[in-house]
Parts: sequence; C-alpha cells; structure tokens
Amino acid sequence: MTRSTKHWEQFERLVAAIHRKVDPAARVQWSDSINGRQFDVTIRFRKGLYDYLTVIECKEYSSPIPVEKVEAFITKSQDVSAHQAVMASSSGFQSGAESVAKRHNVALIQLTDSAEIDLSMFGATWGPDIEALHIQAVTLRYRDGDQCSLPEAANAMMYYVSRLSVRTLHVVRD
Repeated sequence: MTRSTKHWEQFERLVAAIHRKVDPAARVQWSDSINGRQFDVTIRFRKGLYDYLTVIECKEYSSPIPVEKVEAFITKSQDVSAHQAVMASSSGFQSGAESVAKRHNVALIQLTDSAEIDLSMFGATWGPDIEALHIQAVTLRYRDGDQCSLPEAANAMMYYVSRLSVRTLHVVRD
C-alpha cells in the first residue's frame, strides 16, 4: 500500500520542527539543496558578524546507523563547508559510527518515542494518552457499483473525513 507521507518524511519534518522551536530566530529549512547536495534539514543563523550553516541528515531506520552512513555524511557536509553537521536517528548508532562522528565533530542525536523525554526545553509537557483514529484510505462504493477513492494526502484525507457524513441503510430482504 502506497502512503503519500512516508515515515522518513515525517521523521525529517519532526527534526526540522524541533530545531525551529529551539531557535525561532534561525532559518530552518526541510529538504534543502546546497551546491547540488540534498540535505534533510538545514539551519542558517547569524551570530555577531558571521553567518553559520548547520546541516542535518535524518535516518529513520529500524536498526542502529552503521559507520559507512556517518562517513558519507561527513564528506557531504564538508563539501558544502558546513560549520556543524548533525545526524539524527530513530534507532541509535553503531559504536564505530559514534567514534567516527566524535573524531569529525559530528553531533549524533536520537529521537525516540518515550514519555521520559524532557519536553520543557520545547515549552511542552506530556498530556494524557488518548485514543485516536487513524484513517489511511477511504473508498466510496456506490449502489450502482462505481467506486471513488479519496485522495490519500494527509491534509486532503483530514479535510474530506472531517466533512464526510456517512449514513448506512440496513435493508432486510425476504
């Protein structure tokens, strides 16, 4: 099943949103290109008389990130003369990746689903758990046999579902 918003894209956007919240004065951009190189997140800011560039590579993997991925990112960030390189992972990093990152001054961050994360730095708190409904696809089937699928883009799906009223008729046949 195809999803219009993939997990990795949601992860990248989350990383960008966190950085926007931490430094509202910085220019944070999701999916940026510099000199033909694509970066998941870029952060540009001015400190005193100087302009700074931070580049972030996001890895939404199910296993720890290997050293090869960190080495490739080091080369990529050096190609654009980034002042800081950051790699964000949903699953942590292999020990070899951590030592290479440390030698090259690459910051490694791990984002995880955990209520133990201190959200105060973002001006937020954990709320109570709530039940949520997630609708991934809606297909309307008409009595004449025609079918119509609603667009699967998250914003389109929410628009249609919030305005959709479904009434079912139960027909009893003898």
